[in-house]
Amino acid sequence: NTNGIIVGVNTFNLTGLTPSTQYFAHAVHTNSQGDSNILSGDGFTTDSPDLTAPILTSAIDTETGETTAAGSVTTDEGNGTLNYLVSTNSSESLANVKAGSSQTVSSTGVQNVTVSGLTAETAYYLHFAQTDAAGNDSNVITGDGFTTDGGATLTYEQTVLATSVGDADFT
Repeated sequence: NTNGIIVGVNTFNLTGLTPSTQYFAHAVHTNSQGDSNILSGDGFTTDSPDLTAPILTSAIDTETGETTAAGSVTTDEGNGTLNYLVSTNSSESLANVKAGSSQTVSSTGVQNVTVSGLTAETAYYLHFAQTDAAGNDSNVITGDGFTTDGGATLTYEQTVLATSVGDADFT
């Protein structure tokens, strides 16, 4: 309050607005003498909702050892969460992939992942899905599959000694 004048900023939130619509806000100010002023802004347009799901392409999966693998997938949206699941199934549901591992997506392009704890000499597939910041889910995309390396191979030589017993001859 300065010399009987109230100075300040009034803030308000508007709810229930329609997306992609232009609005103009008008405020009526009435002073202590009953004089009114209409204050108008430049207007604004509400944001359009993001209804587009991310598109994943180029799923790659490969073994990197007896119990480890790596993979990558390309996304067209640089936000949200990349979910991935390694399994012995050639296809997986979105719910299963989303229940697997995840990492934050912060840019478009190739997203790399690594997995461990696999079983040697086993066929696996790496499945990917992305949920963007607006909650839109991509489809599940799956790599071609891979088989983890086998365990160590034991190589040995066998020597057989032969001798003769009675009339039998062993060689």
